[in-house]
Formats: sequence, structure tokens, C-alpha cells
Amino acid sequence: MKNKKVYTLFFLLLLYIIIQSVWWMYSIFSLSSDLYSTQEMKGKTWMIFGEGSVFLFILLISFIFTIRTLKKDLNLSVQQKNFLMTVSHELKTPISSIKLYLQTLLKRELKPEKTKEIVTKSLSDTERLNDLVESILLATKIDDNALFMQKSELNLSHLIQESCLKLMESNSKTLDFEFFMDENVTLLADQDSMTSIVSNLVSNAIKYSPDKSTVTITLIKKEDHLFFSVADQGPGIPSDEKNKIFSKFYRIGDENTRKEKGTGLGLFLVKYLVNQHNGTISVLKNSTKGAIFACKFNTIT
Repeated sequence: MKNKKVYTLFFLLLLYIIIQSVWWMYSIFSLSSDLYSTQEMKGKTWMIFGEGSVFLFILLISFIFTIRTLKKDLNLSVQQKNFLMTVSHELKTPISSIKLYLQTLLKRELKPEKTKEIVTKSLSDTERLNDLVESILLATKIDDNALFMQKSELNLSHLIQESCLKLMESNSKTLDFEFFMDENVTLLADQDSMTSIVSNLVSNAIKYSPDKSTVTITLIKKEDHLFFSVADQGPGIPSDEKNKIFSKFYRIGDENTRKEKGTGLGLFLVKYLVNQHNGTISVLKNSTKGAIFACKFNTIT
């Protein structure tokens, strides 16, 4: 409702300015016709018409750019509101779980096996909270141009294996993981950034994969390039959404109908970090079903 009011007032203002501009052009024309002869008025008419047309053209162009900016800001405002609602839920759920687990440990004498299970679940929820906070902090640093990277020679094969193993252990779904990876592939990169790239892409694949499906992780080095990809067998990415999913706060579908949890920051961070390592990321259609997120890095520094 507020957006409609803003747009209505904006177009009323535009209409008012156009009407006033036309009226002043007519008034100037009428006044000039009283001051100049018919021959002189021919030149004056073209001058008034030309300058008026240029003014209206510049005015319309300015309003077009203004309305686009306004629309972009309004969309961003809606996305930020949805983001805050989502983050509140994402924070509340694990905190409530951890609180319940701790209360259970305090109030009951449990068998060691059950105690270990509760502690493991609590640690999993703590990791989830930590990942969420890290993503928010990273996005804030990017906005403030305060993100500094310490690049060193990384064994990307080991990093991917360790990150995937961690995610597989905390995964509650029944999924098959296939690895097609060259051994000891190295890259000059920031360790935290590369860990974030791998974790976000693999987490997304797990999140959107149905039970008993396959997640495929590939790492190949060819000549001066390195290729890393994560493929899932989920619902896939519609063609008209592929250029939008890397925008901050953007999530596919309607905020009220989508089922999977998320903040809309993961893919935004991935693309930014990949670009900072002189790489590119693209979304491909899986040959069976789902999507493939493919990263390409130049190994020459």
C-alpha cells in the first residue's frame, strides 16, 4: 500500500511538471507573437519548440532514471525486511533447541549415549549459529569495503574434503556424495574465503536435494585453469532467475511460500569471493535433474 502511494505521488508530480512546462511554452509563444512580426515568429516558434522539446526529453529521461532507482530501493527495502524476519527465525530456532537441550541435561539423569547425542546436536546448532553470524559479518565487511584477504598457497583438494566431511556429518538427509577430484590441487587464495565458497555451495546442494539423491563435487585442474563445481538433483534454477540469485538478500520464490531456510546471503557472498580471486561462477542445468554451480579460477598469478 505504501509503495502504491509513493508511485502515485511520483507520477502526479511528473504529470504536473509536464502540464506546467507545456503551459509556460504556450504562454511564451503567445507573448512572443505580440512582440514580433509574423516573419520573426517563424524562427521564434522553432526555437521555443526546440528548447521545450529538449527540456521535456531531459525531464522524461531524468524521471525514468529516478523511477528505476526508486523501484530498486523499494525492492531492496522489501528484501531487507524479509531478511530481518528470516534471520530472526534462523537465530531463534537453534537458540531454542540449545536451551531445551541444556535444560534436559540439567533436569534429568541420562545415559551416556543419550547425553552424547544431545551434546552433538547442541554443537551442530551452535555451528549453525556461528555460520549465520559469520555470513552477516562478512556481508557487512563487503559493504564497508573492510574485507581484507591474506592469500597463500592452499591445498584446495584437502580444504574441500574437510569442508564436505564436516557438512556430511551434520547432514540429516540420506544423500550420496560423489567426488571427482584431482589430488593436491593448489591455488593462491584466502583460506577463510575459499572455505566460505565451498561451504555455501555444498550447503545449498544439501538443502535443496531430495532424500536418496546424489550431490556431486568436482575439482579439476587443466593447464592454467582450475574448475570446481557442485551439482545437485534438486528442483533446479529457472532460467529467468539465474542472474538474480547472486543478488544480496534474493531468494527464489515467495517469502511466504518457500520451505527451505536461508537468508539470501550465501550466493551473494560466493560470487563476490570468487570474483575477488579472479574467478567466475555460472549456473548450469544438470543433465539429470537439478543445478550445477561451476567456478573457474585462473591459476596464474
